[in-house]
Amino acid sequence: MHFLASTGPVALLLLAPAAWATPYSTSPYITGMHDTPASDLLEGRGTCARGWVTELRYIGAGGTCPETYDFRSLADRGYGIILRLDYDGSCSLPPEAGLRDGYAATFASCVSRAQGVRVWIVGNEPNIAWGRVFSPDEVADIYHRVKSRVDALPAGANHQVLFPPAAPWASVAPWGDWDDGLAAAIDGVLARGGSLGGLALHPYTREFSVAAITSDAWFPGRENKWHLHFRMYRDYLALLSARSILDIPLYITETGNQCDPPCDPYPDQDIGYFVAMIEEVHAWNQAHPRQLIRAVTPYRWTRNDDGTGRDYCLGCSNPLINDLKRAADLGRKWDDSECNGAPSVDAGGGVDRAAPPLDAGCAVSACSVCVLEARPDILPFYQDNGWDIDCANWDAIVDNWCGIDSSGCAAVESGVCATECGALPPDAGGRDQGSTPPDSGAADRLASDRASAADRADASGDLRATTGCGCSGDRPVPVGTWAIGGLIATMLLAGRRWHR
Repeated sequence: MHFLASTGPVALLLLAPAAWATPYSTSPYITGMHDTPASDLLEGRGTCARGWVTELRYIGAGGTCPETYDFRSLADRGYGIILRLDYDGSCSLPPEAGLRDGYAATFASCVSRAQGVRVWIVGNEPNIAWGRVFSPDEVADIYHRVKSRVDALPAGANHQVLFPPAAPWASVAPWGDWDDGLAAAIDGVLARGGSLGGLALHPYTREFSVAAITSDAWFPGRENKWHLHFRMYRDYLALLSARSILDIPLYITETGNQCDPPCDPYPDQDIGYFVAMIEEVHAWNQAHPRQLIRAVTPYRWTRNDDGTGRDYCLGCSNPLINDLKRAADLGRKWDDSECNGAPSVDAGGGVDRAAPPLDAGCAVSACSVCVLEARPDILPFYQDNGWDIDCANWDAIVDNWCGIDSSGCAAVESGVCATECGALPPDAGGRDQGSTPPDSGAADRLASDRASAADRADASGDLRATTGCGCSGDRPVPVGTWAIGGLIATMLLAGRRWHR
């Protein structure tokens, strides 16, 4: 979509076809891999990679991220990035209550400094003894602290904080049955006034066969409770449905075949196992649009002994690689949009994602300039989605973003840009005129998950956006009405929801 700033009582609206994309560092494809794979596994089938990569880092609880995580080299090629942040290599979450605030602060520090990633996992499998077994209430408390810290960041609304996955088929005190403990932990987050930013899932099979992917067999002793094979992903999702938790991001961040050691989880064979897995998830997504699984990242690409002697190295087997490639060839998506392809390349071969300079001399409000300086990701994101980011449109772009991400907007306008956004000049284009300084109303906006863009529509007839999509994402408006100098142009635009 391209538009021009109003030059009179009637503004000129130019509509052009646009290939909507999921946000930078995400992917509409459901295929992927745990660990960064060889480039030809998911690349080479169009303008960008087909799928996701799950990676792991250890952060401690020192309050400041130990390094800056930069995944732009993958994101620029169209990959979606999922980053799991563990406390350390022996315990995925802080083992003592006194470390929880430090871990949460460190997690938020990593999010604020990272580039090329917006999907995060809070630790891993707290229901089994990776260092220690946690109780559901402990995990609820840790997750709520982390998510609250991330949500409070100026750009926090752009990030998904996933609840950690429970290890399958486990029943260990004090967690209890894996599903019962997960349900109790989720209830603990809700009881604290929190919400889930998404959920990571770890469904496995217990035999290496295509039939195991679609099997409805039950785990012995847990009939009608635990699926024995891959369809245990449905056991996770049933917990959410029972609590009316729908339309949240769902990612299978580990999967594959599991066996009791000593054993070989993956025979060196291409039997169509991973093709069947992707088709199973695709069929689920087609039938359950409110519980879309966005990624399937099998465990794992590299050789890395988990302490049991089992070899999970998918990247070490040509037959298994061929199976994975055929799964990627299917092109299955969770979102109908296009992938976020590589940015433009300058003559020197380097990536050029630079936005226009913010002192371009246009008649633009100081508030908009400050917001765009504080949030340098906004203009490139809108440009990637087909918007004209000429400085004459900056006020309208900021208005649109504020309508979609009201909490993120409130954080910036009442924080680093409080002075500039307190009272806008009378010639400030599409921004509200005569605004008052931020007060408790701004705090109310920040506390809410997101006000609908319709509530921010400007009755005066300035260029404003309203939306009927019901989504809470950071995409440009997928269904919208633009009020332009008293005229209304209604557009139905392609694409679905990002949900942050």
